[in-house]
Order: sequence, then C-alpha cells, then structure tokens
Amino acid sequence: MEDEQSLLEQVRQKEGELKKKFETIHDLNEKKITEAKKKAAENIARAELQSDEETNVFFAEKRLELQKEMDSLKELNNARKTEIIARGEENLENAVCRIANLVSMKEEYAAEND
Repeated sequence: MEDEQSLLEQVRQKEGELKKKFETIHDLNEKKITEAKKKAAENIARAELQSDEETNVFFAEKRLELQKEMDSLKELNNARKTEIIARGEENLENAVCRIANLVSMKEEYAAEND
C-alpha cells in the first residue's frame, strides 16, 4: 500500500510539474500573442499613415498637373480670344460699310417701288 501511495504521490508530483510547465508555456504564448497583436496594430497604423502621406503626395501632384493644364488652356483661350477680337476689329469697318450699303440699297428699292 505504501508503494501505491508513493507511486500515487509521484504521479501527483509529476502532474503538478507538468501543470506548472503547461501554465508557464501558456503564459509565455499569451505574452507572445499579445506582443504580436501589438506589433501588428503598430504595423497597420504605420502602413495607414504611410498610405495617407502617399495619397496626399499623389493628389498634390495630380492637382498641380491639372492646374498647369488649366493654366495652359486659359492661355490658349486668351490667345484665341485676342486673335478673334483683332480679326473682328479688322473686319468691323468693312462690315459696317457692307451693312450700310445693304440698308441704303433696300431703302432705294423701297423708294423705287412705292
């Protein structure tokens, strides 16, 4: 019986040792998991920040490109407008003379047919 108790005590002792090892390993694994989650959260936050920065740079570059294109189109538009105004001014006297001639011809025709 003493042998049985001794054997039972050895089993219980071994069980206690294994339980302590298990708890130690379990605690260590929990710490590692917690650290990994923290690192992952930090990596995600860093990636999001970097993404935001890169997005801002990209949009700033595109905004600048669009502004340059708009400025170029405005310059082209102003040049065309200046050209059209110049042509209109050149042709204005001629157009006024033609209109005056047409009006006077119409008046002459109306006077002749009255």
